[in-house]
Formats: sequence, C-alpha cells, structure tokens
Amino acid sequence: MLAMKIDNREVEFNDSGFMVDFDEWDDEIANALAAADELELTDDHWTIISFIRDFFGEYEITPSVNAVLKSVGDKITGPDGASDIIDQLFPQDGYNQACRLAGLPESF
Repeated sequence: MLAMKIDNREVEFNDSGFMVDFDEWDDEIANALAAADELELTDDHWTIISFIRDFFGEYEITPSVNAVLKSVGDKITGPDGASDIIDQLFPQDGYNQACRLAGLPESF
C-alpha cells in the first residue's frame, strides 16, 4: 500500500496507483493524480471520469470502453477519431489511467 497526502488527508493506493477506497474519492484527488501525471483535466476528461464513477457506483463493475464511448461519445469535443479518444485524452495508459483518476479500484 502507498499513501499520498492530498488536501490535508492521507489517501491510500495500491501498488499500481489505484485507490483503495472508492468512496473516499473527490475532485481534489482526481486533480492531484492528474497533476502527478502531468495532465490537465478538461471538460472532456471530466465527462469520462463522471460516467465511469456513476456506472461503477451503480453497478459495482467497471464499464467497458465501448459503454463509455456509446454513452458519452457525443458529448466529447476532443480530436477526431472517437474510437481512440480515450487514449488521446489519457495518454499515459488510456482507459486504465481514466479509471485510476476516477478513483476506481483495480478490478479489471
């Protein structure tokens, strides 16, 4: 386990950098993780992160990339090539990075 001090609190992560407690997540954590990845979160990032969190919160499973694209693809104003928009927005590790920033546990 790893701990990171974010917004005056200790947040625990596993060895892969995924949060241990999904319910502990907030925007400050996402912003801190993105900054550590040298990534500035845009509205497109937040659209994807919000969908992933809402889906996981309701169904307790990680949504597929296809489910994300089908549900929010028309809301994203990013570069052309919708099929690889997630890799473009989250360049370090694509969908894994998106899920990590969304506070999901490493379950996929």
